[in-house]
Amino acid sequence: MKLVSGRMGIVVIGCWAALGCVVCDSDDNSSSSVPPPVSIPLRGMWPCIGPIGTEVTVYSTNASPAASVSVGGRAAFFTARTTKSLTFNVPTGGATGPIVAHDAFGRASGQTPEQFVVGNDDPVQEVEPNEDINGGDATPMFQRTRGLGNLANPADRDHFLRNCFMVGGRYIVTVTPRVVGVVFVNGTGVPLDANGRGEFNASHMSMLFGLTGGTGPYTMTIGFVSPPP
Repeated sequence: MKLVSGRMGIVVIGCWAALGCVVCDSDDNSSSSVPPPVSIPLRGMWPCIGPIGTEVTVYSTNASPAASVSVGGRAAFFTARTTKSLTFNVPTGGATGPIVAHDAFGRASGQTPEQFVVGNDDPVQEVEPNEDINGGDATPMFQRTRGLGNLANPADRDHFLRNCFMVGGRYIVTVTPRVVGVVFVNGTGVPLDANGRGEFNASHMSMLFGLTGGTGPYTMTIGFVSPPP
């Protein structure tokens, strides 16, 4: 109980049970309880490369607890979100690195298995030789989406190796002009339609693309269809 003096005399502040007082003056020594972190597993993203301002979507099996994400340590806030995806723009100052999801307490609770590259999605020119059907001399595309090649004759082979696929995700490969009828993706033939387009499921985070059976220059483009179910 406290005695407080003032111009109106002495005021008694305290808890008087006999008078039915329900608010007592006491020091609150309790501490707030912070719940344990909840995992926010990020399965992957699209695109995997782009300059500052690029719109990116990351996919998760449990996106709901995410309060923010960061790219290279810079916070990026959502422009759209669902229970399984988070969409944002790469923030000013963002740097190449994994995309990290943070919970409401600012704790890092999950990150993408591969890096987002802050930069331009420039096409990759094939580097000869790249004839090994197992991809031993394949031209690396890294996170980029376009490969440029030239088949010297129908027996010539070109191979590109691209990273940053979500296992189980659905993607599309397009060859323009349509110099071949099939693209071999990790050894499996993917037929191309009349527009040079064919869809496939990613079985690994890195996928090998092989072209043969045609003649002439071409651009091979990798696109995104849907995340893993």
